[in-house]
Amino acid sequence: MKRISLDAILAQTDFIVMNTLGKALITLVILVSVLNGVFLPVTGFDPDATKGTEVFLGVIYTLMAALMLTGIADEVGTGQAMIYLVQPITKREYMAAWLLAGPALLGVSYIAAILIPALVLSPRLVTKPIIYEPVIYTLGELLYIALLTLFLSLLLRNKSRAVFAMLSFMFLIPALGLLILGILSSTLGLHISDEVLTVFTSIFHPAVVIFENDSMVRVFGLLYSYGGSAALVALLLKYSERIEV
Repeated sequence: MKRISLDAILAQTDFIVMNTLGKALITLVILVSVLNGVFLPVTGFDPDATKGTEVFLGVIYTLMAALMLTGIADEVGTGQAMIYLVQPITKREYMAAWLLAGPALLGVSYIAAILIPALVLSPRLVTKPIIYEPVIYTLGELLYIALLTLFLSLLLRNKSRAVFAMLSFMFLIPALGLLILGILSSTLGLHISDEVLTVFTSIFHPAVVIFENDSMVRVFGLLYSYGGSAALVALLLKYSERIEV
């Protein structure tokens, strides 16, 4: 088996950033930074009050990131990936490059987009540990959704279908699920606790557990997002050997 070449991975990562994700990523970071800069004064720079705004910004960032990452579907589906794979780069190196250019870079950029405006507008705010709590939860959701997007894009091999699948996962399925739970609760007289609703929603948006007082639910959200992300990384690297171009 050929050894993994870090140089090949970094070269392909640079190509993906410069030619596929770069402009959209810069625009996204600027947008979220500006919005965060607007929201922070509104919250009075109160760390507790910033939770809602950071989760909201996290959803926007995650949605746009997912749409960006569906670009790999067209690369594989149209055969464009073959251009890279005939070069001295393996399928696993190609996948590793997408992991670096996609979820890893998006995660670092998201942290910067949230913390830099806070550092500029209220330096004292970044010294308070509580401000990092929503970042940890929203970062977990971002990584999970980004990695899931890459996997579904590889499976579907079509950007339009991948976009529809991710929008359905993020919005349509949880909305229908909550509607069904509401109908069951009203028609059958079932009592569905807030904790159950939060756990169900966190399957699709793990960051929502930050608003839950139950520590077990919050731990579940973190384990689900970061554990799921780790499992998806392993799955993507394993599945990359089966990429057909």
